[in-house]
Amino acid sequence: MSLFNVYLVWLLSFLVTMPTRLDKMWIITEESSLEIFISTNVKDFHCELKGYSGDEVLYERLDIVSGMFQLSGKLEVASADFDCHNRFMTSDFAKTLKADDYPLIAIRFIDLLPMTNRDNPDVLQGSAEITLAGVTNVYKIRCTSSDNGTTKHLNGSQALRLSDFGLVPPKKLFGALTVSDSVWVEFHLKLKSI
Repeated sequence: MSLFNVYLVWLLSFLVTMPTRLDKMWIITEESSLEIFISTNVKDFHCELKGYSGDEVLYERLDIVSGMFQLSGKLEVASADFDCHNRFMTSDFAKTLKADDYPLIAIRFIDLLPMTNRDNPDVLQGSAEITLAGVTNVYKIRCTSSDNGTTKHLNGSQALRLSDFGLVPPKKLFGALTVSDSVWVEFHLKLKSI
């Protein structure tokens, strides 16, 4: 057998046994943030998640042949850990979320994939499952992603309606202050490779 044939057999056996998938894990760090923007007929409020410890993991599956990757995983935060920078609004928001009965809000990324539009490969789209006050809804989401190999940033936002989760927006002062049913959620996840 010639040297070329030996090399060809070796190359073919390497290609056959070469992995086609690479899995990676990313831990969500405590530097991540989750913010909820609430509108009322009087003033808008901005509620920030306080005290997130950062220990959940997102999983990345990379198809080596196509170069496509998929992110999935779950994030859980305490319903009572949002600070609306107004003690009455903070208390009312926790009551609206039924924080005593449902202490956790869960966001599960079912699949986040790069958009097929190659002009903007940093934009991901997919599905996310949000559980609030014991009710789960699935949303189509988009976010941006930046990655340097050891850290990754995911930034995105989503509009939600409280009534979709069986929640009633509070009214105060005999209806003089009413909270909108629609809220805007922004997430800034800072991930570290593990």
